[in-house]
Parts: sequence; structure tokens; C-alpha cells
Amino acid sequence: FMTGCLKIPGRNSAFLTFLAMSLAIYVLVCFVDIESCLKTIRFFFSILLVLQNLDS
Repeated sequence: FMTGCLKIPGRNSAFLTFLAMSLAIYVLVCFVDIESCLKTIRFFFSILLVLQNLDS
């Protein structure tokens, strides 16, 4: 269901592919373990903040 989103040209396509795969794995983890799911959310947001700082 994410193949349409992954066909975006440009330098971000690899990153989007990685993001989609991470999201799929993350959803599976959430079904199994809510506790580690919440930890991953905090970890993910800290990564996003770092990426935003690199861009600006």
C-alpha cells in the first residue's frame, strides 16, 4: 500500500523507502509490545529533531 509513495524521484526517495520500512516494523512492534513502542516514539522524535537541525 506504500509503493505509490516510494516512487518519488529525487534524493529523498531512499530516505522515504527507509521511513516506510521503519514504519512497517514499528507497527508490528506496537502490536507485540506497547512499552517499547512508546520508547521508540521518543527515540524517533529525537532523530527527527536532529534531522531538522541538520537541514536548517
